[in-house]
Amino acid sequence: MVFTEVGKPLLSKSYPLPELSEGEVLVRNMCATICGSDLHTITGKRQEKTPTILGHEIVGRIVKLPEGNEISDHFGNKLKIGDKITWSVMAFCGRCENCKKGIPQKCDFLKKYGHERVDSQRVFSGGFAEYTHLWKGTAIFKLSEDVAVTEQVWLNCAFATTMAAISRTNGLTNKKILVVGAGALGVLAIPVSREQGSDSVTVVDPNKDRRELAKSFGADYIFSPEEFFAQESGDYDVILEMSGNYNALIDGINRLSIGGVFVFVGSVFPMRDIGINPEQVVRRLHTFTGIHNYTPNDLAQAVLFLEKYCTKYPFDLISSPKSFGLDKCNEAFQFALETNACRVRIEM
Repeated sequence: MVFTEVGKPLLSKSYPLPELSEGEVLVRNMCATICGSDLHTITGKRQEKTPTILGHEIVGRIVKLPEGNEISDHFGNKLKIGDKITWSVMAFCGRCENCKKGIPQKCDFLKKYGHERVDSQRVFSGGFAEYTHLWKGTAIFKLSEDVAVTEQVWLNCAFATTMAAISRTNGLTNKKILVVGAGALGVLAIPVSREQGSDSVTVVDPNKDRRELAKSFGADYIFSPEEFFAQESGDYDVILEMSGNYNALIDGINRLSIGGVFVFVGSVFPMRDIGINPEQVVRRLHTFTGIHNYTPNDLAQAVLFLEKYCTKYPFDLISSPKSFGLDKCNEAFQFALETNACRVRIEM
């Protein structure tokens, strides 16, 4: 299903399957979800190269490997045809300066699934298609057959990014956590905070359904923005800002405790500058940090966490109970926009 232009429906097109080069893998997609960035693209909030196949949260099974080329996943498991896998949202070279610095998501030669232009060299690079053609340099993860695909499909974006954000906090043990925005990332931050021994988790979101979702995952305190902003007190040791809302950013900065860490996650589109007082940063020992995408190790941590706690938390609630076939992709996007669901599934 090919995206060509804002305001136009995705087009159903057929292409021949590719031949594989060294290090590449062909996957038959099982399930993909509509991420917030996909919605930003089709509504024109962010620009994307066109034509393109959107969708980057994907789980599938290997249907083809290059002859004579053994490939292993991130954990060292030898991959074979039929394995259920997910993979990093980006392929990276491993040799450029940013890769050497440990930030492969900023590779000089980065390729991103669900964000690349369809051309004669590469067609199947997005999740809203029957197949995905994996580049060499993609971190691949063999997935457990004991966990449902519908609970694994958002691992390689939502959960991995959440893990990346939490990795910047110096740990959550005995700390008061504020999560701003109860989309998929914010909700997934709740069980990780609890399992890392946080003192409390407070969640703020304007949407009633998302607040209920946060409650089901064990948030201690849940507020609408109006309720939260009305409170004059309350300092937090860690603030995970998942919304990108300007007012929430300003308010959150003023609620950071001594020694607190503020992680910017949701500000992935152009916005106004915010004011930070340098003296307060110094005297109150504040840390401000941002995270964009993640490293393969963050995705590894997400995979391991889900396998360990899949029966303890209601991960099945992350995506809407209503799913769509690939041929109903346009209807799925409309449903996602109308309902504001955390995730809507496309099942193949």
